[in-house]
Amino acid sequence: MATLFEVPREPFLIDVFERWQEAPQALLIRDISEKKKDWTVENFLYDVLVVRQCLCESLDLEAQQRLQDPNADVLITVFTSPSYRFAVLVYAIYSIGAIISAISMSSTTKDLKHAVELCNSDLIATSPEFQECAHAVSKLTDTKVYKCDLPPSPPPGSQTFVLEPEGRQISLEKGCLLIFSSGTTAKPKAVLHTRRSTINGLRAQIQNFNLTKSDTWLHHTPVNWGTGITILIMCIATGARLELCAPYFGTEWLLERLQEGDITCLFLRATSLEPIAERVTQLKDIWPTSKYDALLSGMRKLRVLCSGALRVSPASQIIWKNLRDGRPLMVVYAMTESLTLVATTDWQEDENLPLECCGRPRPGVLIKISDVGEICIKSSALFKRYVSLNPGVNEDIFDSEGFYKTGDLGRLDGGLVFITGRIADAIFTPNAPGGAISASEIEVALSQHPLVNQAIVFSKVDPKLGEQVVALILPKAQRQASQWDDPPNLALDLSSLHQWLVSNTSLEKYKFPTMLRVVDAEQELPLTDSGKPMKAKMRDIFFNETSIACGDVEMVSS
Repeated sequence: MATLFEVPREPFLIDVFERWQEAPQALLIRDISEKKKDWTVENFLYDVLVVRQCLCESLDLEAQQRLQDPNADVLITVFTSPSYRFAVLVYAIYSIGAIISAISMSSTTKDLKHAVELCNSDLIATSPEFQECAHAVSKLTDTKVYKCDLPPSPPPGSQTFVLEPEGRQISLEKGCLLIFSSGTTAKPKAVLHTRRSTINGLRAQIQNFNLTKSDTWLHHTPVNWGTGITILIMCIATGARLELCAPYFGTEWLLERLQEGDITCLFLRATSLEPIAERVTQLKDIWPTSKYDALLSGMRKLRVLCSGALRVSPASQIIWKNLRDGRPLMVVYAMTESLTLVATTDWQEDENLPLECCGRPRPGVLIKISDVGEICIKSSALFKRYVSLNPGVNEDIFDSEGFYKTGDLGRLDGGLVFITGRIADAIFTPNAPGGAISASEIEVALSQHPLVNQAIVFSKVDPKLGEQVVALILPKAQRQASQWDDPPNLALDLSSLHQWLVSNTSLEKYKFPTMLRVVDAEQELPLTDSGKPMKAKMRDIFFNETSIACGDVEMVSS
């Protein structure tokens, strides 16, 4: 006789229950890093309910009581990698009404300790491979540890599921997700979403991508990043197959995988678009015709190919549109503070929109531009507050009408959203009319240079000259610095760059870089988990006094 399990009447659990009713043995998650690679809907639902019970038993009595209080929160910090086990923990924590806080395991013990203390964690849930690290942090913070050991999967059909009787539902105002923001210009902030904003946001995301059980999403992004965890939850909720591949993901692996032709949804970071496309072009002369044709076919079978987090260049959009036989790349404008996309271009139809825009506001999202040019947004998927040691961090983050002040500069033009920079990236030089220069505008201009793969612009204060415009250049791979023998106007030095900017862009001269460093094409740069440049760290690493003294940094003569 089959063992009976009761499923909590909570939205995302009801979704999985309905998927089980439709097709209990349907493949739900493939994790290529695990010995057992495939899990069905029935496997997943069983594991969630078993782990749910273990989590409750691991919490102390006071925390268990807070779970029942609609005005109190319980927080569980998760130490694990993007994996099937992580997916089980996310749904199990959600099912008991606690807050899920996933932490990057690339962090130091000191940073992990800080995160656990900042969040006031009630429990550290860990997978076996991070058990030692979890116990080290536990000793430093006096936080209990739960090791997530999954039980062996019972034979198919040996368990059955019913929804719990109607009764108490978990308050929608309780916390649900605590996600650390990218922290490109300052220390990351912890962004708290309620169950209401999480449910509203992910329901909207499912509509944004028209996600169904017919889809397969190739998931390679960090799960402590907002994009990573939301993709995971919405795929499971809809029954779309989730293929977890983070440990193996790279250009060569991706292009081999796409040949199989069964991937329908993929997110790629903006900085990876052109290098991947360049490799595809190279393979045309390397691979057999049949293999290369299978790759192109697989790329064109991607129903949704989206990119964001950083500016998606017009060149990237054109290249990928051509590679995919006219199918557009979906450009997304998103942020941790909103669990639904703010604006996007269309993934289905080529609307011939200006390539500099990031599309139209998504349904349910209101956008306005403040008097200082800041993009402000309002929706039912917005976060509740920041969690920070800084008591003033939540001051003035919403305006009088409840719009969140994003910190992004931009404009609305004909219903289209254009991003022009970040308030925090503004550079105040002595020569600038009005005082402020947009780092983003300079990055866009420099990125058009034929030798530049990526340009990162920020400021550095010179004690004599004041604030300077600093440019860090990552050249294109085929152009190593030691091999350049181009004409002067195509060299990467300040004088040649200035000449090129005058001839090829409309950038005003007072915005030209006054400090420059060109690193090797293979140089690893400090990035956030979402792939954004950590400019403060870059300033300290590449433009410190030692680098300037030894000549690695070129400066305009005073």
